[in-house]
Amino acid sequence: MQLTWQALDRNEGISTFRTIASGGRELPPPPPEAPTPFSLSDPDRVRRLLHETDFTDVELTGLTVPMYYGRDVDDAFEFITDHFPSALNRLDDESRARALDALRSDVADHRTDRGALYDAAHWLVHARRT
Repeated sequence: MQLTWQALDRNEGISTFRTIASGGRELPPPPPEAPTPFSLSDPDRVRRLLHETDFTDVELTGLTVPMYYGRDVDDAFEFITDHFPSALNRLDDESRARALDALRSDVADHRTDRGALYDAAHWLVHARRT
């Protein structure tokens, strides 16, 4: 059993953070076979890779659940900025300040009594080794 991300556009938090950190620049999607969190988001690729490594009965079940980013706005903001530094660091000072303000505002919009939550989509992968 394995849990993998579904496509980037199905994951509100990461796609939002990426858009904010782009500073208005067009960012290409990650290459499908690059070693990223989304390299196993395509069910056909997952099936192919598992079949090539002697797994059978491959099943993918879609899960959509909120993803927790922190207990409050400050905690989530720190977590997110710690995990997306390279995109933010490519911005000039003014654009970076705007992006950080936009990020803090977006995180505040996602604050709940259970913390800062964003919709997230995953694949629960079941397979059997032959």
